[in-house]
Amino acid sequence: MALVTGSKISSHFSHRGYNGCANLLRKTLPERNIAIKLNSDAMFEFPYGDGYWSKLLNRSYHYEDELELLFRDSASVDYTLLDCGANFGYWSVLVSSAPFGSHKAIAIEPSSQNFAKLKNNAEINNNRFELMKCADSARRGVPRGCPAPSMKRSASPVLVAAAARMCRSSLSTTCLTTAGFRPAENT
Repeated sequence: MALVTGSKISSHFSHRGYNGCANLLRKTLPERNIAIKLNSDAMFEFPYGDGYWSKLLNRSYHYEDELELLFRDSASVDYTLLDCGANFGYWSVLVSSAPFGSHKAIAIEPSSQNFAKLKNNAEINNNRFELMKCADSARRGVPRGCPAPSMKRSASPVLVAAAARMCRSSLSTTCLTTAGFRPAENT
């Protein structure tokens, strides 16, 4: 209740201060997860009091609404999502759900802590998207590249605009095509 109220009140000033208050609340209570239903075919779990994700408890809050519109309007388009820097897998959960077209998604996350939450979200959604724990970076001394995921379904063209928006690393990330893996072209 406190998280929902805090999100509604702070929404009037772009949620400023909300993350700090939610994270403070999180420290005072026992560790546990919250599961929310994103749609009829998508569940998403995150730690109670997580200042970033708990805004989703406020049903009037829309996370990256421009991407949601793109993915929802692309439900009938044949594509595979590369969710680079997937965090807990929000977009992989949604894009692989029936209302968004049940698309193939590959969630890529290098952080061990985030990967554990990502893996949990894959499991509670019947493992319908693939996981890769790796990173791609342009910085020297930082791991580069990922092993190819197993091909459970045939791959289709990648929705490059969304993948480019979501990948926080250089544009040398790997794109999945029907011909296999190839480096993305610099644009």
